[in-house]
Amino acid sequence: MNRTMAKRFIWYEDHQIGARKDVIWSVYRFLFNLLQHISPKHFRIVGRYGLYSRRAYRKANQVLSLYSFVRTKQLLFILERKRRKEKPTGNA
Repeated sequence: MNRTMAKRFIWYEDHQIGARKDVIWSVYRFLFNLLQHISPKHFRIVGRYGLYSRRAYRKANQVLSLYSFVRTKQLLFILERKRRKEKPTGNA
């Protein structure tokens, strides 16, 4: 296989300088750089960080349940008001 055929044009976002970088890597170099992001087997990853933390999750559940409660109350209020309008007064 020709060595020049094994080169690929790749771009990525360099977060240190905040710019796009265009590079030409060999397939092996690309795979090496890609595999750096795969954790070893049985490696523990912190998944409850920032917005995913338990405190934020609990707070989000409280907000969603409050929203659901208010929405239900609004629907009940609207339906009750509609029922009152539809009742005949009987004064005719």
